[in-house]
Amino acid sequence: MIKGDKLITRRIDTMLELTMVIDPSKNPKMLDAKTSRNQIVFRGIYEVSKNSLRLCISGKGDRPEEFNDTWDTPLYKYKRE
Repeated sequence: MIKGDKLITRRIDTMLELTMVIDPSKNPKMLDAKTSRNQIVFRGIYEVSKNSLRLCISGKGDRPEEFNDTWDTPLYKYKRE
């Protein structure tokens, strides 16, 4: 779930709240997710349209350059409810 600048997700049996830091001036737009201790959990790229969000992330350190769904850089698609 995304609420404001927070990404709230479940990791195994634990709820995790991350702060998202975005840079919409880049192409593609960039996103970092950080813990409350300011540690970067993942780097990614995103694209927002009227009712959807595409998010491609990497937990390995390197930011994806394209919206490809791979093992190392999964692509998530969200629809507005």
